[in-house]
Amino acid sequence: MTKVYDDTNTGIIGANDYKQKDTHPDQRGRCNVNGLWYWVSGWDKKAGNRSFTSLAFTLMTQSEVDTMMEKRAAKQQPQQGQQGQQAQAQGQQQQQQSAPQQAAPQQQQSAPPVYNEPPMDFDDDIPF
Repeated sequence: MTKVYDDTNTGIIGANDYKQKDTHPDQRGRCNVNGLWYWVSGWDKKAGNRSFTSLAFTLMTQSEVDTMMEKRAAKQQPQQGQQGQQAQAQGQQQQQQSAPQQAAPQQQQSAPPVYNEPPMDFDDDIPF
């Protein structure tokens, strides 16, 4: 039986082989945080005697997740048993589809609250 690896809350980052400008990240990768996939970009920096990497995270689109899962399934499974792995990849993709609505409510604009009470009549409350 094949052991399935749970990659939730893990990631990978490596050298960016496609860097063409100083503004492009020195390192690129991806990570899975609570079932959501993110692109990770890193810039190597120095402050005095210390060096560090500044990171930025960008939520993957569903098509990017689908492509990544398809490539992963093709790599992990030989042609004979590929159907079982595709089913696992589809299950993970479905988790990704439902999670962004729950994880990023601040991106959606909410409508102002609707009050169904009639307006107050202030004419009776004026004392003069």
